[in-house]
Amino acid sequence: MSSLFDEINKNRNLFLRFNEIKYSRFQLLMANNAIRRVINAIPILLSINNKKLPGYIEGDVPCGIADFKPDEEAMNLEQSLDGYCVIVGPEPFRKFYKEIEQTFKEAYEFITPKDR
Repeated sequence: MSSLFDEINKNRNLFLRFNEIKYSRFQLLMANNAIRRVINAIPILLSINNKKLPGYIEGDVPCGIADFKPDEEAMNLEQSLDGYCVIVGPEPFRKFYKEIEQTFKEAYEFITPKDR
């Protein structure tokens, strides 16, 4: 079973590295600073949970993008939104990831033939 999880982890790391490269190239190819600012604001905008906006969810709910690390420009945008925005790290998502991992383990154990 560990080889399955090792393979999943390896593929995840390869995907994350590939995504970093794509992001860097995308940033280099955007010639217009105004467009770059709008595109880079999307993660901040996804982190807004305000009663005045559509899609508001009552209570303390995880929002935003896991492991998002804002750059200086994003931090300036967050400050200009005056508290409407909360940048989150991985914490709200850890429980979710653990639940998914447990579900996969249980499914694997269910479909794997038992030793006779």
